[in-house]
Parts: sequence; structure tokens; C-alpha cells
Amino acid sequence: MGGAAGRAVARLHTVDVAFSVIEPVCKRRSTMSRTHLDPPRWRDAVREQFGVGQHETTLDSLAPLLDMMQTEQADLGPYLKEFGRRCGAAGHSLDNTAAWISIFAATAERRIRIGLLARHAAIQLAGGWTVGHDQLVAATTVDPFDVSALKLRLIQEYDRHDAFGLDVTRQISLVVLEPVFSEEPVPSAVIAAAARQTFRFGHTVAECPNGRVVVLTAHGGDVANMARNVAAKAARSVGSRPGAVRAWIETLASDRSSIDAFLGELTG
Repeated sequence: MGGAAGRAVARLHTVDVAFSVIEPVCKRRSTMSRTHLDPPRWRDAVREQFGVGQHETTLDSLAPLLDMMQTEQADLGPYLKEFGRRCGAAGHSLDNTAAWISIFAATAERRIRIGLLARHAAIQLAGGWTVGHDQLVAATTVDPFDVSALKLRLIQEYDRHDAFGLDVTRQISLVVLEPVFSEEPVPSAVIAAAARQTFRFGHTVAECPNGRVVVLTAHGGDVANMARNVAAKAARSVGSRPGAVRAWIETLASDRSSIDAFLGELTG
């Protein structure tokens, strides 16, 4: 076994260590209130340990999975796989992925805590992380200027969210960056470069034929401010006036059958 899969299996002990470190904490809490750590409090707990940064966008996309773990009487495996996949696809390490689950496990109800501390849970988490990491590697080898790559990622996101019964329009956003018409508009290549510097991991950046740059990213967090920062950075880099690049968040179509028409209008 080689590649990312081999590395993930070789590092399964890292996941085990992360869970074993948190296990004493879970036992100490066994006599305390069973109030579970809701997603907002979980995000706060992660931020307290890891600080603020781009991982916050990933945390926002993970929170619904944790909520579903607590409310649905189902096998945790698929949720752990998806949790790991999202972390791997966003460029986060396996160590951090395990640590974030451990923070959640520390205050989860008994049924969830026992499931998260089991050996097979570590395997599910690492397996999902491997898939996500492979997707990230594959995305970086695709021509970033090819709009078809953006379409492929969109289709994958619709499939994934449908499988988990989630509304993709509430989980995924498209950031659109457009040079304002002028005698010397900001080149789309400059905007795309600025976008990649800001949306660095697990995002799809496409330079479109109409001069726009479109970024596929998780909804929530600080995406709006990140988009404005990209627009300002791109304008500054070529000495253009503030406002030379417009930025906005495009709402995805709820009907996946309209993807072609949607992208055609947006990118053509």
C-alpha cells in the first residue's frame, strides 16, 4: 500500500494517541452533566486550542456532521468518514483531524463517546482523511484555469450532500471576483493568483473565459471578508484603484440539473 493511503495507515497510531489522550478526560466527565457540546461551543473550544485562521471555514462545514451524530441513532462510521474527508480535502493534517474529534468526544453523550473512542472509529476517520487528501492532490494536478474542473467539483459536492441529506446551497458557496470595466482592467490571472494565496487548501479556483475568477469554498466563516481581501490585494498588486475588482457570493442553484446553465451564465 502506497501513497496517501499508506501514510494514513502508517499514522493510525497518531489517531489512537489522540483518542487515548482524551479518554481520561471523558472518564472524569462521566459524573458530570450529560449536556453535549453543541457545534457552536465545539467551534469555540477548537478555536481556544488552535487559534483563528482558515481552519474556521472547515469547522463551519463540519459542525452539521457533529449535530447529526448526536441526533440520529445510526452508525457513526459514515459521519466519521465524511468528517475525515472534509479535513483532508481542506489540507488539514490527520493529527488535527483527530484532535478536533477528540475535543468533541470529551463532552459527548456516553453512546457517542464510546463510539468515538473505539479503534474502528480511528480507522474510519483516517480512511475518510485519506480520500480527502487524495482529492486535494488530484485537484492540484488539474489545470486550475479549466472551468470543467469547477463543474466536476460542483457535481461531486451535490452527490456528497445528497448522500447525507444536506442542502448543498447552505453548505457550499461560490465566490465570484470580477475586474471592473476600464481601459486597463485588472488581469484575471492576477485575480486568480491572489485568490489562490487566500483560498489555499481544499478550494477550487477557476479562471473563466469572461475574465471572472470563481472559487468553490465552504459556506460560512469569514468567506465574505476573504473575498473582499482578495479583490483589494489583486487591485493593489497592479497599482489599480480600490474597487477595481468586484467580489460577491453567488448562491448555488438548488436543482442540480441546472448546473450547466448556471455555470454557463456565470463563467461564459
